[in-house]
Amino acid sequence: MLYDPKAIELVNSVDYDFSVLDAQLDPVIRLASVARALQCDRALKAYIGNHPRASVIDLGAGLDTGFYRVDNGPIEWYNLDLLKVIALRRQLLSTPDRVHSIPKSLLDISSCDDLVDTGDGVCAVAGAVLGYFGEAQVKKTVFGAC
Repeated sequence: MLYDPKAIELVNSVDYDFSVLDAQLDPVIRLASVARALQCDRALKAYIGNHPRASVIDLGAGLDTGFYRVDNGPIEWYNLDLLKVIALRRQLLSTPDRVHSIPKSLLDISSCDDLVDTGDGVCAVAGAVLGYFGEAQVKKTVFGAC
């Protein structure tokens, strides 16, 4: 359903027994995760189609490889996550010059100051991270501030 060569490369580079996850993850949750990624990719591609030099903020980026699935060449991509997560991303994923890391909390609206070029619009994606916050916190995140 979702071919992601960068994710395959990432999984193959990590010394971890992923069969543990296979046993723990409900197949419905796996399918829902893939469906969410597909929908997100479709929405991003549509936005980028109208704003080819857009800036995309991946809120709670984790080890998400969405950039590599939707990259059109000129977009600027920002991975926003906690310092330890950004450090892990830097260790495991090579990043082109157009991919930037912002090691801050989603609740730190100063992250908006780290966006360099937003002349062709900004699109924020949140994957599954907003489920970890209450409604009031979500309204105060970078998602609602930039």
